[in-house]
Amino acid sequence: MHPVSAETEFTRPSSSFAPFVPRVLLRAGDLDTWVTEGTFVFADISGFTRLSEQLAELGKAGAEELTLILNATFDALLGVARGEGGDLVKFGGDALFLFFDGEYHADSDI
Repeated sequence: MHPVSAETEFTRPSSSFAPFVPRVLLRAGDLDTWVTEGTFVFADISGFTRLSEQLAELGKAGAEELTLILNATFDALLGVARGEGGDLVKFGGDALFLFFDGEYHADSDI
């Protein structure tokens, strides 16, 4: 992974969506817009397609095993990211999109 530092402007979500948005967006408080400096990281699991194809051959048991693997992997990755000041922006399939801010965001070893 190669983090890229960027300055990004976010528009505050309505309060009804608060449980479903990254914590970093909620820090904007009552501001209509908020500008912050941070680092985005896109993390993709290598070999996921091959693994999912192999487990698909097992039917329902394979799907359950894949779910357990993804949950454990994402749980570990998100734990490390949060410990380093990161927030989950989005996940899909086998990928995570993370945002790091704070004084040392660009120095993260993740």
